[in-house]
Amino acid sequence: MIDFLEKFVNIALLKIDYNCNQDCIFCHEDWVNKACRKEDFLFDNWIDVLKENNIKSVLLSGGEPFFNYQKTLGLLRLFKTNNLNTIVITNGTMLSLSRIKEIGKLVDLIYLSIHTLNPRNDRRLTGKNFLKTKLINLDLLIRHNIPVIVRRLVMRDNILYLNKDLSLFFKNYSTKQNFSIEIGILEIKGQKIKNNFKKFYLSNNELIKILNSVLFKFSNKNILLENIPNEILLEKCQNYLDPIVKNIKLRIELDNQGKYMLEKL
Repeated sequence: MIDFLEKFVNIALLKIDYNCNQDCIFCHEDWVNKACRKEDFLFDNWIDVLKENNIKSVLLSGGEPFFNYQKTLGLLRLFKTNNLNTIVITNGTMLSLSRIKEIGKLVDLIYLSIHTLNPRNDRRLTGKNFLKTKLINLDLLIRHNIPVIVRRLVMRDNILYLNKDLSLFFKNYSTKQNFSIEIGILEIKGQKIKNNFKKFYLSNNELIKILNSVLFKFSNKNILLENIPNEILLEKCQNYLDPIVKNIKLRIELDNQGKYMLEKL
């Protein structure tokens, strides 16, 4: 296990915002960007739920958690006061130097979604032109000693850039102790995929070939894997599986009627 991930145990996944400033073609969250989803969350009540379930860490997701920055900042302070380790999954586009300084003592880990280093490809995948902003904020996060995991989903539309992207990331950040890259494999089972995105998924044979190449080439680097959909792959990649994902014990979000949904995993 990568050293700085050891403290994240008994994790709750919290969906804290329905809004997002990107329009990713691969997003399976069918409520993202729906204007009707603007309920105020009673987050104070969640602290009792977290304590009752012996939760030690929280993973904040969305939408984009920093879409409503002040709300999320208040949450981060609440979790810090209650001695919870806090992880945030973000696309990084709504951060800035002042905000990174502000959250620096409140956040224990950032997952930063950067799925390609090719600007044209990024614009096609996300519907926006934010790659430069993401890379600037990645530098700022690392400079301010905030542990970062770059999330890099693997799909047919960005697979050609994978080895080049990983080489560039590790060239720039390989000396940083608190930096790693997570390669995510999208799952479609039981999920709504917009824009018929199923055609962008890779076959198991393609995944085996790709992961063999990546793990061989970057075997001495901090690489994590998420969502391994095949038993052969799972056995081969066991030592690379993201411990954060494995340690999620509780999931809290709003359902389609705006009511709280709590699921023990």
